[in-house]
Amino acid sequence: EGVSPVIVNLVAIGIVSILIYVLTKPANVPTAPQNSNNQNNTSRGTPSSRQRARSTQTHSNVRDDSIDFARMTKTPPHMAKTSADKKVGALSSEGMLPFRHCCASGYEATNFSPETVTANRKERARLLSRILSIDKSTAPPARGSTVVVAIPSDEIECSMLRRVLYLLATYFNLVVVLSVTDKSVQTVKLLSRLRGVNASDLPLDVLPNHRVIVAHSITGRVALVRQLGAVEFVLDFDENMHAQLGRFGFRVLVYGKGEHGGGSRLGSMLS
Repeated sequence: EGVSPVIVNLVAIGIVSILIYVLTKPANVPTAPQNSNNQNNTSRGTPSSRQRARSTQTHSNVRDDSIDFARMTKTPPHMAKTSADKKVGALSSEGMLPFRHCCASGYEATNFSPETVTANRKERARLLSRILSIDKSTAPPARGSTVVVAIPSDEIECSMLRRVLYLLATYFNLVVVLSVTDKSVQTVKLLSRLRGVNASDLPLDVLPNHRVIVAHSITGRVALVRQLGAVEFVLDFDENMHAQLGRFGFRVLVYGKGEHGGGSRLGSMLS
């Protein structure tokens, strides 16, 4: 006649459980498809939130690694005085001071007459024409580009070589690599031999000492170029450098092929 209280309680509990299940189920349904969509987007190359965060962090690190010389009490010795006086915020590029802020960029205009500057410009044009003729596909590089020149240590005592380096260093961000087989030779002596007795042939304002680097093997020269990163072209005397750096996308021009008559093979390009 009467419904047992136990049965009533069980029915009530069942109804409540069903209501809880129905109410909570829709909130959990989108979870799985959302993860699936993220995985599909990642597989198609769409950056996830984690990748975007990593990218933002990378760009932030690039800015932090740059050097704002306007905030420094002392400036690099090869930085142009006009840039230092005006507190120009010259950001380093690939760890190097941009050419427009180097002493070398305005050296000729400051120290020579317009006629001399014009004569040097014509001489530089002839030199670049001969250098670029090594590889016809090489386009003329822009002023201020980074250029690496490798020279055997037994060819550095040459006035024509100094002239070549001067013309290049007053137009490009030049890095000179001296290839030395004798590890006992001191860098100071190599620099002295390279510059010669006449300091005006290759002044420090044009080619600072820290832009002349000693390497004892082809592996060292390759590592140096790869560290510099943005290099317009590499001028080297060893054909192996073409193969070693070419696979990394660097443009290598090999000079003096088959020439070993004494003196500087690079300097002979001006004769």
